[in-house]
Amino acid sequence: MTMPLPKRRTEKSAETRRRILDASIELFIKNGYEKTTTRQIIQKAGILNGSLYNLFEGKDQIFSDVMMEALWDSIEESEKYMPKNIPFVDVVSFPICLLVYASSRSQRVAELFATSNRIWEINKRVCESMIDWITEKDVNHTLPTETEDFRIRIYACMGAVGNIIERFEKEPGCMSDRDAINVLAEILVNAFGLSTMNLKERVDSVYTIVSTHDLVICGMHVVPQSDGIGIEPVGGA
Repeated sequence: MTMPLPKRRTEKSAETRRRILDASIELFIKNGYEKTTTRQIIQKAGILNGSLYNLFEGKDQIFSDVMMEALWDSIEESEKYMPKNIPFVDVVSFPICLLVYASSRSQRVAELFATSNRIWEINKRVCESMIDWITEKDVNHTLPTETEDFRIRIYACMGAVGNIIERFEKEPGCMSDRDAINVLAEILVNAFGLSTMNLKERVDSVYTIVSTHDLVICGMHVVPQSDGIGIEPVGGA
């Protein structure tokens, strides 16, 4: 019988990294960021200490990568469900709306997103990634994406998003998910001086999509119209 070839080092590293991130996501959702330790992550992932520290400097870097996965998942999900030929501000708002909606469904998720917003290194990664994505998407040059003013406005918008999410962290039920998305839309159109024509109908369209589809952000299902926690692991509890 032919023996299987050993996995390449890069394949093993990628597999170990995935195990670490999956274990971390589950622990962050269950315990929160502050109460999750690297020891718990190592035990949950079923790896040795050295395996974690060969790939990450520590819990902060793991958390940063988890939050970046949440952002890119929200972008991928928005691209999957986003209607064609909609105003560009609506395109930009979709992934951000998903993060706000997920936060409205779970206080723990709101806590994680709010925590990441308070950590400058993560906040900067998120903002710069959003700028890159918007620049790539803006083929008609609707926004002045190459200017410093644009960059400042994106940072300001993401700061405002962080404030909305922080309210869900500290005051669960303080506003409806629909109202939060409406506030977000108004922030975006005002920040960039874009058209408010038919804004209510556009917000309704965005809200209908994010609130009725089985969305996945960072390995977690955002359960549509759930009366419970609103977030559950992919593949079950």
